[in-house]
Amino acid sequence: MNKKKEDCLIEFFSEEIPAGMQKSVENQIGNLFKDGLKGKNISYNEVKLYSTPRRFAVKIIGLNIKQEDQSLEIKGPNIKSPEIALKGFIKTQNVTRSMVYVSETSKGDFYFVKKFETGKSIHVLLPEIIDDVVKKINWSKSQRWANNELKWGRPLRNILVIVGSRKVRGSISLGKDESLIFNNTTFSHRHFNKKIMIHNPNDYNLSLKKFGVVVSREERKANILKQIKNILNKNKLKLFEDEKLLEEVVGLVELPNVLLGSIDKKFMKLPFEVLSTSMRVHQKYFSLVNIQDKIAPFFLVVSNTPKDKKVDLNVIRGNERVLKARLSDALFFWDTDITNNFNKWLEKLKTVTYYEGLGSIYDRSVRISKIAFQVSEFFKYKKAEKSEQVGLYSKVDLVSNMVGEFPELQGIMGAYYSEKHGFDNEFKRALFEQYKPSGQNDEIPSSTLGCILSLSNNLDTLVSFFSIGLIPSGSRDPFALRRAVNAVIKILINKEVDISLPNLLKFSFLKNSSKKFKTLEHLMSFFVERLRTSLLDKKYSIGIINSILLHDVIKSKSLYFLSNRIKILTIFSSKKVGKDFIKNYKRIFNILKNIENKDLPKEVNQKIFETEDEKKLFNFLEKIKTINISKVKKDEEVLKNFSDSINVIENFFNSTLVNVENKKIRLNRLKNLYDLKRVFEQFCYFELIED
Repeated sequence: MNKKKEDCLIEFFSEEIPAGMQKSVENQIGNLFKDGLKGKNISYNEVKLYSTPRRFAVKIIGLNIKQEDQSLEIKGPNIKSPEIALKGFIKTQNVTRSMVYVSETSKGDFYFVKKFETGKSIHVLLPEIIDDVVKKINWSKSQRWANNELKWGRPLRNILVIVGSRKVRGSISLGKDESLIFNNTTFSHRHFNKKIMIHNPNDYNLSLKKFGVVVSREERKANILKQIKNILNKNKLKLFEDEKLLEEVVGLVELPNVLLGSIDKKFMKLPFEVLSTSMRVHQKYFSLVNIQDKIAPFFLVVSNTPKDKKVDLNVIRGNERVLKARLSDALFFWDTDITNNFNKWLEKLKTVTYYEGLGSIYDRSVRISKIAFQVSEFFKYKKAEKSEQVGLYSKVDLVSNMVGEFPELQGIMGAYYSEKHGFDNEFKRALFEQYKPSGQNDEIPSSTLGCILSLSNNLDTLVSFFSIGLIPSGSRDPFALRRAVNAVIKILINKEVDISLPNLLKFSFLKNSSKKFKTLEHLMSFFVERLRTSLLDKKYSIGIINSILLHDVIKSKSLYFLSNRIKILTIFSSKKVGKDFIKNYKRIFNILKNIENKDLPKEVNQKIFETEDEKKLFNFLEKIKTINISKVKKDEEVLKNFSDSINVIENFFNSTLVNVENKKIRLNRLKNLYDLKRVFEQFCYFELIED
């Protein structure tokens, strides 16, 4: 017999929840309800989630209205326990002595009782699940209000709970003898100011939409994009894409109404980034460009009001006035900043502390400039003095008025101001891109000078914080040091910079750093671990990665060299010739696992060879010894030479027994294999590569 199913709706209605919290909490609520239903042994077909600034809703499709019946086997005390323990068990379970039986377990014989529990109604269980969900939500910031003890993102005002057409009776405790009783009503958009009764979960979306609430995030997003497209087509404009802003705006409105406003022409001399940032950060406006991709004197604002020509016009005018005030400040900052010179700002940096124990930002600028000067030759950049100068001036915009107002424009404003002070476009571009790459998916700076500056900036950050013991641990990384090391790795590999990691890090230390060697050791480990993670993300096998990164080659070769060797080794090990070679190497490695060189003869004695294949193996060894592996330009050539050993080694093992009784012959053969292994392991630790 099929169990009866119904659709269920739960809505938490509150004051406006900040947009940045909504998606996380929406997902948490969905997962908590799924866990709660599973824990109560209640099946369902699907869970749908909705959120707006004022509500989180869960629609559970095909929910069983009754819990599954359960046959339980309840474990009691050990049969060796005192009689009083058994009596306590019988009393607790509300059974008779005849219902108790003994069963064997891995820990001995125990008393058991079987009980059948009839499933409870969803109307009984749902209030318990809701109460648990409310308590378990992890808010980034929460509030308590009035005399309540309940914490919620903003004051919680109403909880709607219905199963089918029936209201679920129940409440959640707010503390201090206060509670919030469940009901079957919710509230409209503020404009309509209506209390809405929901008769059935399937009526929810449409009932709210009639009164100005689009409950689906995805529907609101699609609605916004559709309106934007219509406005752009009508006015021959293009949107400056900003997915982060779009997601935020979706969380600010319940009824999206996209409006086009204009920007006073006197503000159009401001850099695009200033206009865009001012509109995005303070006003949540979208920037627009013309068909030539130049900033257009217009903006888009997403209003939370029903469409009405008169009201829309007032909203547009109001937003234009607010933007005018904002941009007037920005224009003042711009006009003031361009009258200052870099040397004056550089001097001012001496009064700004970078971090306790790390000096001023001026000190940091000097360190960056010195690193930039030293590493420029490894980038094959011939203007070392320019590298030094761009490093010295890289932080001057931090004391500008504009960056004081918009910290996210640091570097960008320095670039624009450098142009005003006569620096060339290469210099400007380097300052502009000095914080790239800002993440795994971001590109490295487009110019060599920009790469030098970014690398120097990140190296100083890493060495500085490591030198005072502020090393990331677990998931904590308040100074974004993992991002800094990822940026260095990405630049070094993409630009094929020929410098080893130890040599690179030594450039970054102060001459009198007392903790230099300990810090260098920690930084090396940190770099290697992040490089390993980066390579794993690219789907290289852990065995091949470790065969290189655990090898001494890491101390003398560049990160580009190492990553390229891993790439070549991956290709080699996937082919039959590579598999055959590695199989032979591992056979040799296993034979020699407990053998040390000091236990073997100083050199192989050819006079006591007994087989022709033994002699051929030695001749191959003598030939391959003449190859200086570190000097061979292509790793493919080295592996090709190694591969020539396959038949020689296989024939040796087919005709020659290594562990013979004659100790002198046995040690001579082991020495032959040992010397061959030593040649192979100059390349990598082949034994770590998985079969």
